[in-house]
Amino acid sequence: MIHPENEAEKNGTPEQRPEGLSPNQWEILQLVIEGVPYKDVAQRMRLSEQTVKYHMARIIGILGVENRSQAISKAQAFLNKI
Repeated sequence: MIHPENEAEKNGTPEQRPEGLSPNQWEILQLVIEGVPYKDVAQRMRLSEQTVKYHMARIIGILGVENRSQAISKAQAFLNKI
């Protein structure tokens, strides 16, 4: 069982993730930044690959970028600030 405090560490408080992203979206984006393929992200998070792709499309929209590469760059810049 994951304890709430460990979950908060992994997914970050609202101040520790880009504005507008849910904890799950932030976790997905962090895995994508690490180079984890969508299929493996889905397995790790117990989601379907289609759900991961859906979340990435939402993440791209929330971050106001045009593609996955730009989302990764924006998230990495965010991580460098915290």
